[in-house]
Amino acid sequence: MSEQQINAPGLERQREIYLGGYRGKKAAIPFTYPELEQAAFRNMQRTAFNYIAAGAGDSSGISQNKAAFKKYSIVPRVLNNVERSDLSVSFAGLPLKHPIILSPVGVLSLAHSSADIGVARAAEASHT
Repeated sequence: MSEQQINAPGLERQREIYLGGYRGKKAAIPFTYPELEQAAFRNMQRTAFNYIAAGAGDSSGISQNKAAFKKYSIVPRVLNNVERSDLSVSFAGLPLKHPIILSPVGVLSLAHSSADIGVARAAEASHT
């Protein structure tokens, strides 16, 4: 492995995350559902949080989403073909640089003031 690969930004970020966790440092952005929900509760207007937390009126969508996500696991394959990293995919015949697809959310403005415009700008910036 070359010196450049050993000091790659992604590898450095990975070290930072793993060593920070080992040393007891808590992540700035929650990554478990309960922690993320607690952060939203602390930071959002109460009426907006209540509406979104209730599944925008019908909580059946929340339980269905949780059940769907429990069917899959993200299993990192550490150091698996790291010479050339390529996350690109093809979706509906369109090439995408990242396997992330975004769509409009009806009440996104309750969660953030820039709402759909901010999501669209982020998607454009990441070519997704």
